[in-house]
Amino acid sequence: MNILHLISDWKWTGPAEPALNMCLELQRQGHAVTLACQPRAWRETRSIATFARARGARVTDRFELNHHAVLRTSAGDVGRLKRFFREHAVEIVHTHLSHDHFLGGVASRLSSARPIVIRTDHYRDSFGSGLLNRWLLTRLSDGVVTFSASARTRLLDRFGLAEQRVVRMQPALSPEAFEPVPEDKRLQLRRELGFDDQDVVLGVVARFQKHRKM
Repeated sequence: MNILHLISDWKWTGPAEPALNMCLELQRQGHAVTLACQPRAWRETRSIATFARARGARVTDRFELNHHAVLRTSAGDVGRLKRFFREHAVEIVHTHLSHDHFLGGVASRLSSARPIVIRTDHYRDSFGSGLLNRWLLTRLSDGVVTFSASARTRLLDRFGLAEQRVVRMQPALSPEAFEPVPEDKRLQLRRELGFDDQDVVLGVVARFQKHRKM
């Protein structure tokens, strides 16, 4: 199958690793998978694009995916997505954040290719019941993936989704994510953040929260 994953953030945080792991596993199974992320991602040293390239995923920066400039970039992205669907015979567009869900959903509904739109629920407490989420999930989704039985139940009850449209699966995290960090790497991270080697974890968190600039 031809699958396009969209993620409208460049940072290596939150849904970035699960999204990349999904792409790599689908690719390993023989599917044609492309991960689309912001062009800015290539200018950052720790971004989803740099990790994806290092791990052998196919990446494109053909789309803006800029959630900070919705009015300026959305129309262009919808048009580019429609062309991409047609040129690459995309069958599934898998979205991970609200902005890329909006773009992928609208482009699919306006496209003659009409790829299936899937949204993964990466939130700890699942989706809130606001109007935007209701519109995205009931009008611009063909299916939702979530990681817990309780989240699946909330999605069914809160949005009235059909049971066959909500699938629970194990989180797409690699086992290495749960391995203890070696002491030398912990010390290196503390030094990079400007903390003394004697700082304990709780102290690091407290000081970081106190001194960080928003």
